[in-house]
Amino acid sequence: MKKWSVAVFVAAAGLAFSAIPAQAAPTDIAPLPEPTTPSRVKDTTRTILVTFDQSQQDPKASAEAAVAEIAEAVAGASVASVQTINKTTVAVTLDSEISEFEADNIQARAEDVAGVKAVDPATIFYPADTDYETSLWNINAAMGRYSVAADAAWGTTTGAGVVVGVLDTGITEHGDLDANVIAGYDFISNSASARDGDGRDADPTDEGDLSGIAQDGTKTSSWHGTHVSGTIAALRNGSGVAGVAPDAKIEPLRVLGAGGGTEADLIAAIDWATGYSGTNPNPVDVLNLSLGSQDGRPCSYAMQAAINRAAAKRIPMVVAAGNSNVALSKSSPANCKNVISVTASTYTGGKASYSNYGTAAMPATIAAPGGSDTPTSCPGIIGECGWVASTWNRGTTTPGGSWYGFMAGTSMAAPHVAGVAALLKAKNPSWGPAQIAAAMRGSANRMPSCTAVTCGTGVVNAPKALTVTKFFTWKKNPSISGKYKVGKKLTAKVGSWSPQPTQFSYQWLRDGKVISGATKSKYKLVKKDKKKKISIQVTVFGPVGYAYRIAVSSSHKIK
Repeated sequence: MKKWSVAVFVAAAGLAFSAIPAQAAPTDIAPLPEPTTPSRVKDTTRTILVTFDQSQQDPKASAEAAVAEIAEAVAGASVASVQTINKTTVAVTLDSEISEFEADNIQARAEDVAGVKAVDPATIFYPADTDYETSLWNINAAMGRYSVAADAAWGTTTGAGVVVGVLDTGITEHGDLDANVIAGYDFISNSASARDGDGRDADPTDEGDLSGIAQDGTKTSSWHGTHVSGTIAALRNGSGVAGVAPDAKIEPLRVLGAGGGTEADLIAAIDWATGYSGTNPNPVDVLNLSLGSQDGRPCSYAMQAAINRAAAKRIPMVVAAGNSNVALSKSSPANCKNVISVTASTYTGGKASYSNYGTAAMPATIAAPGGSDTPTSCPGIIGECGWVASTWNRGTTTPGGSWYGFMAGTSMAAPHVAGVAALLKAKNPSWGPAQIAAAMRGSANRMPSCTAVTCGTGVVNAPKALTVTKFFTWKKNPSISGKYKVGKKLTAKVGSWSPQPTQFSYQWLRDGKVISGATKSKYKLVKKDKKKKISIQVTVFGPVGYAYRIAVSSSHKIK
């Protein structure tokens, strides 16, 4: 299977800001296998079709004689069965699979046999449309504990009536997505970057971003916006993939072209999408930004102002944390206030190695499936459970036919959260960003080895989020009492909450990382703690309908 290596790069020098797709770099983009049963099509066969010049008195014997000796010599395979198809064509099946090279060799030699017109390795055919939905590890509840479990939420809502703005590379035509795509806009002001011969216009078609490098060294395009859009709202139609919110609408907002995108274009797109400026006939309900900067700068005043304007309109803004395995404070707009920052999780619920992470000064909001940085096969799953499958395009530099592909990154994680936000918006239209975030954070599947600060409260879970109707508030943060010295015992104080929680759970942290087994209200300091910073993470639970709430105390250095 051909793979395209991706080298993501920033815009030309001189621009004040550059945004890039927040997929893992480097990683691979790969098309899904052609429609198959759960295992991939192999370039092997067991059956050889032998066609004669004319009818044979004993076609089975003639066909076996034409193939048997050659197959044994070329591949060490013996004839297992022979079946007559018609008067001139016979299928000879061998007792073991032969490779494409061996089949070609047998074909060339057998066609020299007197009376043989043609010899063909038999092809295996499958239904023209294959439904990958049931094997999507990131979407389907049955595929594992750390999926979004969106299919279990569709009995409540599928996101109908919600518009999700996707600020990305634009979009390409796709039969599994077109019905959910509404009019968007191309905000790329530089015609060379846009690759469409002009500046801003009403056509958000992705003309190709030339962000990848193929194995032969030529440039390729990522079709990033199409992949992201499919994760949010690919149709649930019994064919291909399905999105988290399969009845939500996608408004494509093209801000990334060849060389990335500028902050000016991004802000313009946010303001148009939310109805603050311009004449957008369909203002968005949710925004997805699977992009980020690489310059380490803080959130700019202008960007923060645009985000605040969206928040004032009660529009949640979902932003990829970034893929440099550094603090998300170094990637804008993930480091802006009033955003839902999303880290990437793997099939097993761990933090993806490339994913940026939160810190005490700037915690991450939540995690979602982004895939690992290496492909992994899992039983019952078509393709890879290490990557995320979604809608894609067959083109290399410019758009081609529609297909499906695998990608990995926080770019792939963010649209899962945007999709769940769309489900929540459909059920609770009056909710704003804070309530949307609290519902997702307070119902997430907690990760076994990552804290609420580093990865967010856990992996977003759609059906659990939809059960949330009430929220805790805290008046006083958790704290620690005791002497901060090795050998001494510390005690957690849960703080003050409203209403009073019915249950608490504890997790002690060393330099912000989980201390294995330290899950009681008291903790005795050990030698490993010396010169480290200790804190307590407290989770509070309430009656049915309440989101759980996590808070972390200040840290204390141990003597």
